[in-house]
Amino acid sequence: MTDALLSAPGQLILVGNETNLESAPLDAITRRSRDLAGTLHQDLAARCDQIILTVTSLPLTVTGGAA
Repeated sequence: MTDALLSAPGQLILVGNETNLESAPLDAITRRSRDLAGTLHQDLAARCDQIILTVTSLPLTVTGGAA
């Protein structure tokens, strides 16, 4: 995240799709895209105060305060 985002007032909410809960794609390009998205999500999550995974409309707090 840029310094501007980190120092911005208020709450920043990031939304992403979980890409690694399904079977691995057969083609290399789709696998690479999935892996890059997973790495991006991990990097962002390391900087977040709270992480909420939503599964079938149910919020599951992974880290941080209550959902």
